[in-house]
Amino acid sequence: MGAGFESLSNSRIGQGVALGVGRALPPKVGHGVVSFAAGRLSSDRDSEMYRAFASNRWVLEGGGMTAKELDSAVRETITTAGTGLFDHYRAMAIGSDWSRHVRLMPLAVEYAAQQAKGEHPYVLAGPHTAGFDIGMRGVALAGLEMQVLSVPDPNGGYEWQNERRAEAGMYVTPISGASMRSALRRLKDGKCVATGLDRPVPGEKHRVRMFGREAELPTINLLLAPNAHVPVVLLCTLRAPDGIYELHASPPIDMISTDGDDVVVNAERVMKHAEEFLLSAPNQWAMPHVIWPDAVDELPR
Repeated sequence: MGAGFESLSNSRIGQGVALGVGRALPPKVGHGVVSFAAGRLSSDRDSEMYRAFASNRWVLEGGGMTAKELDSAVRETITTAGTGLFDHYRAMAIGSDWSRHVRLMPLAVEYAAQQAKGEHPYVLAGPHTAGFDIGMRGVALAGLEMQVLSVPDPNGGYEWQNERRAEAGMYVTPISGASMRSALRRLKDGKCVATGLDRPVPGEKHRVRMFGREAELPTINLLLAPNAHVPVVLLCTLRAPDGIYELHASPPIDMISTDGDDVVVNAERVMKHAEEFLLSAPNQWAMPHVIWPDAVDELPR
């Protein structure tokens, strides 16, 4: 959450600590620790984590919040993101039954069943919510086989994380020319490929609108789908009031041809579904990087 926190949480040391904490602490105590830490972390308005969560939430909400309201919103986001991490690592540490933690909503159930039969390939895309990892693991264990395109040049912690994802049936490949060719073959063979859609990509030539503002967002999914002649499906995991992580899915979104930039047009059609889910639970959007640098300058102090 922010470069420093993300570097720690994605290191082997950080993940080893997370597994140890998840094994040692019961949920009520673990969630209390998360809440306490969130209060401390959200007080530093100059941290990279605060700027990322605050500016992204500012754009999602359409601006207009006071400094106090924004501080509260950032604390909410850190709390839900930390709770998601704790719940994920606790379930991994104790070898829990994942059906107790993840609830597949009707369309997600349908897609998992289709994949179990080798039917209907899709490009899957989703925003980084507090339940992103636990939701992906849950749907993979339910039978939705997928190749996951991840960040290039992963460090040791990412490699460890990818090994755990492979245990759940996900085939994780850092983005490269070779992995893109592999993804295209998998789609043509009837399998799914998954990517995130809200992690900023500096230098991305296409400018995609999210919540009304252009940003440098990934468009890999919109390059693969038309080449393989498959639809895109938006996946989003949201924590329900009962503490279960619900995996929601959009209907299949067919790629269309236009007189303009097809990549941007289709990306924004997919993004509309992501926006609807995120607007229903703003505090659960946990993208730890600034998407709109200009929005940082708009934040109240």
